[in-house]
Amino acid sequence: KEEELSRRGSIMSAISRAAERFLRAAEWEENIPGVLNDLGSASDVNCIHVLINTLNENGELFASLQYEWTTPDIAPQIDNPALKHLAINQTKFADLALGKLVWGSASELPEKEQELFSGMGSLSIAAIPIFVNDTWWASIFFHECRHERQWIDIELEVFQTAASIFGAAETQSRTEKKLVRRQLAMSLLQEIVTVSLQAANMREMGETVTNRLAHLIGADRCFFTLWDDT
Repeated sequence: KEEELSRRGSIMSAISRAAERFLRAAEWEENIPGVLNDLGSASDVNCIHVLINTLNENGELFASLQYEWTTPDIAPQIDNPALKHLAINQTKFADLALGKLVWGSASELPEKEQELFSGMGSLSIAAIPIFVNDTWWASIFFHECRHERQWIDIELEVFQTAASIFGAAETQSRTEKKLVRRQLAMSLLQEIVTVSLQAANMREMGETVTNRLAHLIGADRCFFTLWDDT
């Protein structure tokens, strides 16, 4: 019991440092490797993976490994093609979409997932969903590769807290980017109105408007068409 509480304290300290790093960073993603290192060491696991979800053109959900931390004796999986474009909704981990945690021994997983994780040397897994604005954005996987591990409630609780910190950081980043884009848009629109009113003729005004609008929406080209009904 004392060891469990000590581990919980270590992980919470790592999470606290993670929150501080994420809040201070202009680009919070830059601090993910250091945060994973702290979490991995504090939780005494062999490997941590962060898989980011994406939707293809048909609206199908896939997950890809984007960030990884391992102990020196574990082979990195960051370039493993099996962890790129993974149809995660067709696996045991589909329950993550419901906000549920998925944990247990790799030997208890369906055969397809067993093959995937046994090839990585993972014997026990704890997977936690990361939500951004109520949408399942990513998942964080903790791996034990030395022996089958019984994840205790205290560990799972703090893993969930870590996932919440990741979600909060991504939410804050998106909010800040929206504000920057909005400020840029307002500035450019004001400039368009001012310059257009000062234009000597319709052609000059049209060129000004299209150039500024292209910059505003990030377009390569922008066209301004006039119709003469006479």
